[in-house]
Amino acid sequence: MVNVDEQSEPLAERVPLGPVPGSYEKAQVGRRVTAAFIDGCVALLLFFALGLLGATRAFAFLRSGLLFWVLPVVYILARDAYWRGRPLGIGKRLAKLHILTSRGKNPDLVGSVQRNILFFFPPVAVCMAGLELYLLVRSKEHERFGDHFGDSIVVRSETREDA
Repeated sequence: MVNVDEQSEPLAERVPLGPVPGSYEKAQVGRRVTAAFIDGCVALLLFFALGLLGATRAFAFLRSGLLFWVLPVVYILARDAYWRGRPLGIGKRLAKLHILTSRGKNPDLVGSVQRNILFFFPPVAVCMAGLELYLLVRSKEHERFGDHFGDSIVVRSETREDA
């Protein structure tokens, strides 16, 4: 975990630069908010799509189970995990953002859950999203709780093909 004492050096200074291709700079708040908004929309789309499917006779089993709650929550928890060198979440891909742990690696599924555990319970997630946004905008290092829980940093990475 990240030591959040005021005397500790910022995580951005402890993360090696190696694993991110192209240029390396800390992600701008606007890009992070955009990525989170996109991921939230994807989760809501999953929720409503499964709810509509559950309203049909063929997929009535969706109504009785928690599946239409579970899939969006799993998406939010796993969105920061990497598979084949890319984040699973659509938001980070579209915003051209990458996540690095303090070891200089991309987070695995466990690291993604650590970053996003505050969004596990949907009713609480709405309140936490507001608090996380406040911290992201107002904190000195522009870091949210998830950055500390996952011992990670979000960086912007653009390769020459993106330019």
